[in-house]
Amino acid sequence: MSDWGPVFVAVVLFVLLTPGLLFQVPGHRRYVEFGNFQTGGASILVHSLLYFALICVFLLAVKVHLYLGPSSAAASHRSRPPLPPPCWTTPTSNLPSCTPHSLSSSPNRAPSLHGFYAVAWPRSAASGCRTTSSRLPAIHRHPLLPNGQPESPLLSVLIREKERELHIFRNKEKMADWGPVVIAVVLFVLLSPGLLFQLPGKGRIVEFGNMHTSGFSIFVHTIIFFGLITIFLIAIGVHIYT
Repeated sequence: MSDWGPVFVAVVLFVLLTPGLLFQVPGHRRYVEFGNFQTGGASILVHSLLYFALICVFLLAVKVHLYLGPSSAAASHRSRPPLPPPCWTTPTSNLPSCTPHSLSSSPNRAPSLHGFYAVAWPRSAASGCRTTSSRLPAIHRHPLLPNGQPESPLLSVLIREKERELHIFRNKEKMADWGPVVIAVVLFVLLSPGLLFQLPGKGRIVEFGNMHTSGFSIFVHTIIFFGLITIFLIAIGVHIYT
């Protein structure tokens, strides 16, 4: 699933902190002016610092997340016919239990294979599930548990892949993702109405560096901001881990 939390926070803060819409710090005549629909270099600098501070609080400290859309595992299951689930047994149970075939993990949960025995046995014709029997090969235990390495090459590949995903997940949990913050702040500065351009302008369709703004131009710049930040964070997936 795609995490729309940074996009939502960035767009809301862009609207609220655009100089001249709700307030301007500093104003042209006073320290704070409200709804004057004007901007300036100093006010854009101050509002950019406020934007940077607030988006760091929401994305790095609070860690706002908003997951929308089906997960990749659910989409892959819908695109192919259902298969009989394999069986796994746990150290607390000697009986096989059927679990989903996919080994993919939820985006909010660390992938883990701890405590699972991978059964490399044939399926039972009656139940469609792998069954236990003393005449069948032994259970292959996960190598993180003290019972040796798995014998099946396929299980070895799957386990190594899950270990790699678990390692990446744990490293990302320890590091802060500054990608959404950097992209949002840069776009806030570049798309502030009146600094580089204003679309639409007062006398023309596009005016450059006029240091003015309006309600309609803020609406247009917000749409452009939403489109660009969606491309960078959702489509491209820019991440900067520190």
